[in-house]
Amino acid sequence: MHFLSLKDFDRFCERLGVTVEKRIPLVKTSLSP
Repeated sequence: MHFLSLKDFDRFCERLGVTVEKRIPLVKTSLSP
């Protein structure tokens, strides 16, 4: 999944109720080629 910006990604996580601890691996996965 790709996000337009970190701001949108943060809002997306907040809507899902994802914790910061779970956000880090999600960001690394989405940024990896």
